[in-house]
Amino acid sequence: MRETPRSQGTASDAEPVLPQLRPGRALAHTTGALGSGSPHRSDGRPPQTPRGARHTGRVGGPGTTPPVPGSPAVLLTLCVLLFVIVTWQVAAQGPLRELDEHIGSGARGRLLPASLAEILADLGNTTVALPVLGVAIAYAAWRGRRHAGRSPGTVGGPPTANTPPVETTPAAPPPADAASVRRAPDAPGSAAVPGASAEGDASGGGDGPSLRRTPAVRGTHAVGRRPWWLPPLAAALAMALVPALVAPVKTLLARPAPPGPLAGTDGFYPSGHAATAALAYGAAALLLLGCSERSPAPRRRRPLAAAVAAAVVVAVVNVGVGVGLVLRGYHWPLDVVGGWCLSGVLLSAVLMVTTRSPRRRREERPDR
Repeated sequence: MRETPRSQGTASDAEPVLPQLRPGRALAHTTGALGSGSPHRSDGRPPQTPRGARHTGRVGGPGTTPPVPGSPAVLLTLCVLLFVIVTWQVAAQGPLRELDEHIGSGARGRLLPASLAEILADLGNTTVALPVLGVAIAYAAWRGRRHAGRSPGTVGGPPTANTPPVETTPAAPPPADAASVRRAPDAPGSAAVPGASAEGDASGGGDGPSLRRTPAVRGTHAVGRRPWWLPPLAAALAMALVPALVAPVKTLLARPAPPGPLAGTDGFYPSGHAATAALAYGAAALLLLGCSERSPAPRRRRPLAAAVAAAVVVAVVNVGVGVGLVLRGYHWPLDVVGGWCLSGVLLSAVLMVTTRSPRRRREERPDR
């Protein structure tokens, strides 16, 4: 007997063979194609694993990688710098204080009628500003709790008796019958793949038992949302910090009152009325604008026109309060500016809480 001659070729002589493409298999290099384009899902749906698509957030704002300062940080920095400069000029009796006293003495009793100036100054009283903020806090808390109750499984949402646990259950493979057994067309001698039905490919890529999503997985998309009670609590704490910050500075500087009904007393820098009005009305506007984001409609965003209108109204009211305080002889102009700076520092913290980053927003995906 003669032995069959064997090939003397080595591994280096082997020719490269392209992989055989099988229908229903996931390809990692054709991202986005339906049926076999997603590297994680073979049906084109977004991946649900931690290695799935990740969003870095809005360019040029909070949530961007690497961090980029946004509007709250800018507001905080400007208010702190301006407050330091004004306080230094008032304490050192610098040229800015001399100009301030000259403007305040010349504007007293002019520009507006005394009755109108008194009404504007009264808008900074705690008896007027605090009820406005209290109503906004109550409304924001009610809306936030109501919205959290509609979205079970979210952070801050109360658990309900009908909320099923979050779990994934392996689906049993279909029977290997003639309808589910397929053969690769490009490989005539390949073995049949049992259980590789269209249903298995649509759910798990056709590579074994698939994972079926239960209705409870729907709540997992909302992870990262802030608790509903955090914005109202932040506004209330900021309002409580106003007298705690204003009183020590007044005692330390002991600036005399301008000529007028309160002449002969001291402790007027910064203005508590200006700080109270700015924080109360500003925080109320932020809470109400935040409530407009919690809408049941998907992908609904706060209109830009509403934000601009709220900012204009708050600015006009606070300017009116400051003008009334100066015209009635209750404060110097720099006293009002110092109160605005302190309230701006606190408002920046409230703004960071009430403004949600797009990276943390809930992704609306249809249930399947």
